[in-house]
Amino acid sequence: GRSVSCFASSFRKKMGLGNPSPMGLLSFAVTTILDMYINMQWVESEFEAQVVGYGIIYGGAIQAITGFFCLLKGDSYSCSLFVLFGAYWMSFGLIALESARSTSDWNAEGGGAAYLKGTCGLKILFGFITIGYLSIAPYKTKILTIILTLVVFTFFLLGIGKCVEDGQSRKGERMLKAGGYFGFAAGVLALYSCYAELREEAFGTEMPLLKPFIHLSNAVTPADIASRLSYDPRRNTMFVNFHKLEIHVPKDVEVIRGAIKEKISDVSPPGGKVKVVANYIDVSIDANVVDAYWTMAKQLQEEHYLEIRRFMPGTFSSTISGEGRLPGLVSLHGQ
Repeated sequence: GRSVSCFASSFRKKMGLGNPSPMGLLSFAVTTILDMYINMQWVESEFEAQVVGYGIIYGGAIQAITGFFCLLKGDSYSCSLFVLFGAYWMSFGLIALESARSTSDWNAEGGGAAYLKGTCGLKILFGFITIGYLSIAPYKTKILTIILTLVVFTFFLLGIGKCVEDGQSRKGERMLKAGGYFGFAAGVLALYSCYAELREEAFGTEMPLLKPFIHLSNAVTPADIASRLSYDPRRNTMFVNFHKLEIHVPKDVEVIRGAIKEKISDVSPPGGKVKVVANYIDVSIDANVVDAYWTMAKQLQEEHYLEIRRFMPGTFSSTISGEGRLPGLVSLHGQ
């Protein structure tokens, strides 16, 4: 609940935690692509021994570690998704090692058929689990939605292919091959997502497919803005946390203006002016209200701020009241 979120926020500030998702995406991509080589029949079946090694360490352990760091970042969705696939790959590796033993029950008479049927059920189960995550993905990013859609098809095709393989090897082979191509495409797109996130974070460049299909309607309300403002009387400093704030219409601008003026009025700072530290990371401002927003920001600056520092991705700018200098809009996402 709230205490866990506060702990995660505090830990993140102390450790300077970055974005762990690219590490997990890279691990998922590489291991999935290697595994799909076999299903697409691009390599010999003996190559599975290498896939098992990568599956346990790279696709398994590294993805699970990524999930842990996502939890510290406060991202429960990514945490559970990476841990899900990390545990899947580690289990896959351990099962493959067990089945390779000559004394294993899987190598007993009739064991192979039972193993194929079990694999069929397992992959179909993971297909349905992935559908659950897919239902949330459109609110995250477009690329994640496409990847999970491909993963769902991959699981179902591989699962059904394993089932049919027992009696109709030709038909099962075709389904396994088709599943391989879907999985391969998912891995390639995961690679793109990894490098796109790294590039966007490093250079502030907006990359294709990293925005959601569906934008949640987060109405800007006086209560929400008030909860984002705090004041330190010893330093005469107001902290403004606009992290992930979405500003869509002119009314939102006026709500922000009113909430900030009310906060300053309530705290009654010396001379009626405060120092301001503002967090603008992941703020989204629609193009049609950008001018209105920065006009409002400049007016507040001239009337109520002694100085202001604005946090943005890759920048920490200081604007002194009265000079009229405002940060550029490169780091803000105009829709």
